[in-house]
Amino acid sequence: MSYKKILAITYWGLGDFIWATSAFAIIKKTFPKSELTVLLLKEFEQLAKNNPVIDKYFFYYHSRNDSYIKDRLKKSLWFLRYFLKLVFGGYEACIFFDNSTLLTLIVKMAGIKVIAGPDIRAGIKNAAEPSRKYFTFTARLNPDVKHFHMSQRYQNIARQFLESYNLAKPVLTDTKNLSDKALNLIGEKTGFTVCINYRGQKTLPDERIIEIIKALSSQIPSNFCLLGDKSIFDNSKKIVNSLKDVSIKNLCGKTDILVLKAVLEQSDLLISVDTGTVHLAAAAGIKVISLHGQTLPDESMPVTHKAAALCSYEKCSPCSYAECPNGLKCLYNISVKEICETAKILLNEKSE
Repeated sequence: MSYKKILAITYWGLGDFIWATSAFAIIKKTFPKSELTVLLLKEFEQLAKNNPVIDKYFFYYHSRNDSYIKDRLKKSLWFLRYFLKLVFGGYEACIFFDNSTLLTLIVKMAGIKVIAGPDIRAGIKNAAEPSRKYFTFTARLNPDVKHFHMSQRYQNIARQFLESYNLAKPVLTDTKNLSDKALNLIGEKTGFTVCINYRGQKTLPDERIIEIIKALSSQIPSNFCLLGDKSIFDNSKKIVNSLKDVSIKNLCGKTDILVLKAVLEQSDLLISVDTGTVHLAAAAGIKVISLHGQTLPDESMPVTHKAAALCSYEKCSPCSYAECPNGLKCLYNISVKEICETAKILLNEKSE
């Protein structure tokens, strides 16, 4: 059966949105004449606008930092604003890529007759998805979530529902028009351009970043770019000031998501804790070293043959601690030597 209008729902982090675009690509390959509308977070609008696998989009409110009451109030306001859009949107099918019992009920109330989603929750081994009792189609997924990559989760949901064998990679908005701006931010190149992003679900201390840059710059001719949002600009200034003999640009707070993608496209390597920037770099086609502590490579490593995922596999990993009680052993036990040796191997490999 084909569908003329399909609604896809995904509203988690940046990496999840990027991985989900591969599932959107499968939908468009299977039903090229269908209209695909995506419900997403507003912060990813730039990656949805002019994206070749997304026809329309609108926004959902979701925050893991709000109190229960504040969260429910904002979701109620969202409901008042968008419910009629769901009712009269003409959607023939809705595919859930993220977990949400509340949204599943809203979609059902809106009268969308075909609702598809996964049988197990993401991130919790063998945990049944409570929304599946409302699904008209349930995708059967690997219950061992610790050894099942999230991009495969999204693609398997789409393939099973569509009865499709199509394969796809993440698809993002083209940023070639921003290449000159990116080159101006990077500045004059002396050897390889290496980007460092150290803020994610876990944060590498400034001293460790300084160690990595010092060690790598002494072994490979490189210029460096520090990446991050404006909240860490002062920290990154301290790093730059302590590395007087290294060519280093502080780009924290100076890029939106599309300019960041363009900067990555003009770079040779990204070194980063596991965060959305890792997956943006993978989609941009550059080489990546991802440092895993709170997450494991099997479920969240970059989707590219140009990546190396480093992990010390501590007993406490993966974890959900906001503050690490173990002194960030998971990241500190990935040695500077291992990071530098991996960087040298990747940088000296010929790009295809």
